[in-house]
Amino acid sequence: MPQATTASSHLILIVEDDAAAEELLDHVIRSEGFETIIARTGSEALAAAEKRAPSLIIMDLAMPQMSGFDAIRGLQAVCKTKVPVIINTARQVDPSTIQLLKAEANILELLQKPTDYDRLLGLIHSALGTQPSPKKK
Repeated sequence: MPQATTASSHLILIVEDDAAAEELLDHVIRSEGFETIIARTGSEALAAAEKRAPSLIIMDLAMPQMSGFDAIRGLQAVCKTKVPVIINTARQVDPSTIQLLKAEANILELLQKPTDYDRLLGLIHSALGTQPSPKKK
């Protein structure tokens, strides 16, 4: 498990082509104190990661120009360290494919849309060694 760090010290790359889904992901993740960067395509994700290495990547699979699978492979080549990836997709994926994906380097989990944001945040905090923000009442 990583040493405890603050959320603000981590950059999360969100790769999502659906504007509404991207805005909600961005809001939820920023509300935990993380910094985010948005990419709408695999090519944008590669360019963003070359400029500034993310601590974690949230990746949609079904995107224009480059599939999420190809983008993940490209990001693994671009990033200097092993960056954890959480796949967040509406695409139906059979259980055997899920197991194959999880066997890929750095893929932590595959989440199906609609996104369970509590689970997503739990995965992010666990991967990065951060603490959840206190819930407001």
